[in-house]
Amino acid sequence: MTAKQDLGKVSLNAFELAEQSRDQLRSWRMDDPIVQNDPPSIDGLLRGNLVPKSLLDNTNIKVMPIPYLNTPHLRDYYQVLLRKKGSSAEDIVEENDLGPVDATRDWPREVNLPSAKLVDAEISRFSTEYEVAVIVRNGDSDNPTPKVWLGIQVDRCSPYQNKQSGVFDNPVKATLVSPAPDAELDSQWLESNTEIKFSISTGYQFYDVVDDKVDVYFSKDYSQTAPSGFVTTLPLGNGQLSIPVAGLSLESETFYLYYRLRDLAGNDSWVSLDRSIVVNIYPDAVLTAPVVPLAIDGAIDLHDVQSRVFVEVKYPVNGRKNDQVTLYIVKGQAGATPLLVDTKELADRGDLQFEMFYHTHLKPVFGDSEIEVPAKVYYVYKRGNSTYPNQPETLFVVDFSVRGPATGELPDLTNKNMLRVTVEGESKTPNHITSEDRNGDVEEYTPMAKTDAGGDPEWTPMGDEEFELWLDGKLVKKDVLLGSETEIRSLVNPSLIDSIVPGANKMALWKIREGGGRNTLSSEPQPVQVDEVGIEFPEPKIPLNRFGDVNCESLGSMDYSLTVTVEFDPLLIPVGTDIIVESIGTTERDGTGEISSTAFSKSYKINGGEVGNKFEVVIEPYARCIKPIQPTLGSGKLSGCIKVWYLVGPNQTKSAVNMKIVKLLSDENYCEGTPIRK
Repeated sequence: MTAKQDLGKVSLNAFELAEQSRDQLRSWRMDDPIVQNDPPSIDGLLRGNLVPKSLLDNTNIKVMPIPYLNTPHLRDYYQVLLRKKGSSAEDIVEENDLGPVDATRDWPREVNLPSAKLVDAEISRFSTEYEVAVIVRNGDSDNPTPKVWLGIQVDRCSPYQNKQSGVFDNPVKATLVSPAPDAELDSQWLESNTEIKFSISTGYQFYDVVDDKVDVYFSKDYSQTAPSGFVTTLPLGNGQLSIPVAGLSLESETFYLYYRLRDLAGNDSWVSLDRSIVVNIYPDAVLTAPVVPLAIDGAIDLHDVQSRVFVEVKYPVNGRKNDQVTLYIVKGQAGATPLLVDTKELADRGDLQFEMFYHTHLKPVFGDSEIEVPAKVYYVYKRGNSTYPNQPETLFVVDFSVRGPATGELPDLTNKNMLRVTVEGESKTPNHITSEDRNGDVEEYTPMAKTDAGGDPEWTPMGDEEFELWLDGKLVKKDVLLGSETEIRSLVNPSLIDSIVPGANKMALWKIREGGGRNTLSSEPQPVQVDEVGIEFPEPKIPLNRFGDVNCESLGSMDYSLTVTVEFDPLLIPVGTDIIVESIGTTERDGTGEISSTAFSKSYKINGGEVGNKFEVVIEPYARCIKPIQPTLGSGKLSGCIKVWYLVGPNQTKSAVNMKIVKLLSDENYCEGTPIRK
């Protein structure tokens, strides 16, 4: 070019422009950076590009090169290169032509890396590191694509295998933690444990806390070549392991705990040495029929449900803590739906008690029947996840049939639709026996039909009923109804009136039941006042708890006797007067049902030396006079009362009676610590 052309002052002609363009094309891409391809890939590599045993077990490992994007040529071919990491020595392990330059050319495609070339020879490391690359050589120039290496690791050595010699050793025995070493795996241990805990040594070469795993075996047979009783595969971690008991088929036998280790690559160790465990399982429980104490006579009636109704299940022979008992009650007819009573565990408390309730269990069984209904209680026995096939049962009847006016208050034995009785003497003063009346006839009566006092206007006797008239807890009359009565009436025996301690609130009532039936309903009690000509002596005093009952603290601390204090007026009871202190226990809290065996009587003579005009008498012995008043808890019955009074002088004038409820149970024991259940 001329100087002017250099300075850009002269325009180039066509030839010069063409030459300039060709010069620029020769160096157009010379300053571009070298494009680096990605490395090839191998599917299935593990953490750290570790080649798994499942790939090494194949003859060839498939390698996928990156796409070859350059212009294809005839005679293009690929090479698979392999070298140890850090080495410049490359080994061509496979090469082949890419084929014709047309649509049939298959590239990129999987190429082969012979697994035999991957030797794990680094004895000081858990793996040997290699690098693999795939290049394509240009068919015109034979120039290769850039080599981009894929680093891989090869581990062909199993746990407990000598990497230099290849010799295997058996892993050491597992060490038991629970149950303790040399201890039995017995039923008692199973009651409080759900896992077998053990430890495995991690002292072998190339132990990996993150990736090593262990196959656990628990079996009656031990075999190094064909292990049985596979339980699970666990991460080895720090070697502290456990397996659940629930999945093991245990029986009284010697079992073996052993294992096999596996590293990340999938190399298995030999089976470990065995750890024996003696398993001792209790035999099956021997079940007995449930017991309904209140149905010993074969029936549960309305009187029974006035107290608590229990069902007892005896602790079975061979029973185990945590065994479950589920109790049901069902009407004794086909297709009846059982009612759940409760579910309890045996634990360590001996016999089991289940409580049945009137509205929840018993009334649904009886329904609207007018006669007794057959029923049964039975239980389902469960140990762990196994339910016993037999279901012990006890048959009885439920009888809530009643007579008399309709009542919606069951199981209350007081029927508000039964008219109250009237007690009258010759003074015609209703429900008041005056001093004058005691010299004549006294009657107790009640109408059958509705009156202004209330009652059920629809009710008339059926003719199959029995009735009773009562006054102050004493039977006045008992007879049958014929069905035509409009009232019942009876004279009161004068001796019965004489036996009543004068005062107000002497209750009178009448009762009715089916002839020969079980259930007796009562009218509401009618308070009656009884006067007496003469002196009325106050009731004696006895120690009471804060609720006004006789309890253990009311009794003597050594012999559990009951101290009675009699306060007297010396003008009415002078020196030399004989006093007889008496008591008796009752089964009912209204003072009825006297327990004759508990009767107590002791004399005392006034001597003038009584401090404060009072003296004390001790009711004893406890075992005869007091303890029988309190039924056992298992009976389901309420405790009764003790009645205490005294008789004064030669006529033995009776004092007012002190009647109090007796409560001698604390939890399940009497005052002296006697268990209430045998």
